[in-house]
Amino acid sequence: MRFKLSFPVNYDCRYYLGDKPCRFKRVCNKCPEYSPIGFRILIIKLGAAGDVIRTTAILPSLKSTYPVSHITWVTDSVIYPLIKNIGLVDRCLSFNNPDTYWTLINEDFDMLICLDKEPRATGLSMQVNAAKKMGFGLDKKGSLIILNPEMDYALQLGLDDSLKFKINTKTYQEIIFEGLCLPYNRQEYCLDFSEYCQEKSQYWGEKFNIQDKLVIGLNTGSGARFLTKRWPAEYYMALIELIHKHMGDAVKILLLGGAEEQANNQAIYDNASERGLPVVYTGCEHSITDFYSIMNLCDLVVTSDTLAMHLAIALKKKVIALIGSTSASEIDLYDRGIKLVVDSEEFPCSPCYRGTCNQPIFCMTKITPPIVHNMIMKLIGK
Repeated sequence: MRFKLSFPVNYDCRYYLGDKPCRFKRVCNKCPEYSPIGFRILIIKLGAAGDVIRTTAILPSLKSTYPVSHITWVTDSVIYPLIKNIGLVDRCLSFNNPDTYWTLINEDFDMLICLDKEPRATGLSMQVNAAKKMGFGLDKKGSLIILNPEMDYALQLGLDDSLKFKINTKTYQEIIFEGLCLPYNRQEYCLDFSEYCQEKSQYWGEKFNIQDKLVIGLNTGSGARFLTKRWPAEYYMALIELIHKHMGDAVKILLLGGAEEQANNQAIYDNASERGLPVVYTGCEHSITDFYSIMNLCDLVVTSDTLAMHLAIALKKKVIALIGSTSASEIDLYDRGIKLVVDSEEFPCSPCYRGTCNQPIFCMTKITPPIVHNMIMKLIGK
């Protein structure tokens, strides 16, 4: 119930905050910035962070389909700083904030899209009121279900290893576009580069002294959960030597990684420094926005199937993706990169999506440093 106020309030304006003035610092009466919310869309995509980033490709299509609309995106705190800065996202909420749940269950949406299969996301999708629901949810027995028939293929991919690993040729983006009944035309990721990121990128460029250099980023890790994605550390060292031998001081190599790669990257850097190789240890304790800003300095990134790969794709960098344990067909480099994929005939266990490997020969060792070096030279035209 709303009481009549002595002054008009545009509750349905996308800029209305309630507890403080809006960004324009104006009262609502005849405000020229008034913009009705219109069609209310809720996107639930919490993790993994790389999957969240590639899901942003749906945003322009949603806005095109519903021109007068308001998009709320719920995601995990780790990726929240990047999603909240996307211009097409009107409101970003962190799932880890306890206020988020109580806010959402009190609201009504015209459309809910849940693209996670984990219970915390699907459970939330069943609690929120929405006229139309798409994606994944939970039934009363706690089983994963689809909320619209077009999501059947996305569900089947998780149930049938043969379909996912051997038969499927569709990218992740194509799969979700079809599941959401949106026209698909290889839409790019939609991750904005904020003013803060621009300033930080300039700062890092000056600190690392990369002016007039070709910058190659080597993302050495894969996180502790999927060690099977990781390329051997000694291979990165060998690759650094090959790059330097071919290009000398014309190139600067940035070692990229998160907290779990700190010891590994420090060892690579110490080894390279002793040999006088042009390597920069960028650090491994950065916020995700700072990491994104550092990656912006790169002309080319060598990485396994990780968050860094998706950030590089979002930044439209040249990418060499090293793929063994995950599905290469679901990755789109948008004609700016090369996927080096383990031969499934030689390694029928690949892809496996396992966190660790118990095989006598690790499949990623078959992607050798000379192979990667040759692909680098191909992409940079050397």
